Amino acid sequence: MSIARIPLWLSVLTLVAGLSTKANAQFPTTTHQFGGAGFWEPDHLGLVNPQIPLNYFEPDFQFFAPADVSTFGGYPEPNIGFFFSYDRLYWNVQRSETDAAPYEGDFTWGNRVDFGYMMETGHGWLLSAYLLDGPNVYRNIDFFFQEDTDGDGNDERVTQTESENNADFEGVEVNKTFRWKPVGKNYIIEPMIGARFMRFTDYDFVTELIENIDDDGVVVSIQPPFTDRTIAENNILGGQLGVRIHHQTERWVTSIESKFVPAINYQFYTNPIFFEENEDYSEFTIFGQVRMTATYKLTRDISIGTGFDIMHFGRGIARGRNFETLGDRRINLPQNDQDLTIGGFSMLFQLNR
Repeated sequence: MSIARIPLWLSVLTLVAGLSTKANAQFPTTTHQFGGAGFWEPDHLGLVNPQIPLNYFEPDFQFFAPADVSTFGGYPEPNIGFFFSYDRLYWNVQRSETDAAPYEGDFTWGNRVDFGYMMETGHGWLLSAYLLDGPNVYRNIDFFFQEDTDGDGNDERVTQTESENNADFEGVEVNKTFRWKPVGKNYIIEPMIGARFMRFTDYDFVTELIENIDDDGVVVSIQPPFTDRTIAENNILGGQLGVRIHHQTERWVTSIESKFVPAINYQFYTNPIFFEENEDYSEFTIFGQVRMTATYKLTRDISIGTGFDIMHFGRGIARGRNFETLGDRRINLPQNDQDLTIGGFSMLFQLNR
């Protein structure tokens, strides 16, 4: 089994387990006492290792305490400590270039979870994972009648159905984040650097359903459907650079986030009818993302809001089938260098973000 074929959930569990392994610094220069535990830790804890003690920030767990929105003595301080964010996604996925309308798209639902922390010293970690299940759009492209082919004395009605936009999209990213001093009217800038893995799977299929019809036009039996299916799997891995800028005005917090990923895409084509093993390709791709959110602080730690995302792969995405048939011949035409745009809206719930 190749690494790219490992399920994403197993990759995430392996990553979290690896990050949970504690690595002590050999030559700490300064120390910090935390949690009333009566012992000391290096002051640069969490700088290179995401794992820190859960009581490091001395949380009081008063999630419903009143929000501090006063500007007396200056702007509100940005949050520190562990944070969590959940997004319910409603995103649009662009259709393949092999489709009759390649610049149209279709909406589907998904989920995203962010988890991490920010320290008083101005650095932290961010882990983000998301899953987009769909879209699943298809159409009946043709139906026709043909004379009896199975010898039962009945004519046959053939209905052909083909995919228009059938796909799945999932990903995980790990980022080292930094927080600079406020600029202007308390705008907080947080650069980040990390790694990102994404998997985009495209399903291209044509299905034939044959119904046996008697002389009175009544369907008397249905033959097992025949499906010609091609699966194009894109496994995209690369380093990531990004920045998040946010600003609080009373109870409202607005933010804009931008990320850039140059990556290698390991592609696998699967068609059980025309070839037994996967056909593998690789392409270079460039990925960019812009995310904007507006949240309202219900309490000190709890916020709700809405957001908008736009993602774009400039090239190197495999979609559709990688061959065409001409009579009894197969002509290899891999469609593995397409662009792809995914974007849409989200509803957010945040804790200490």
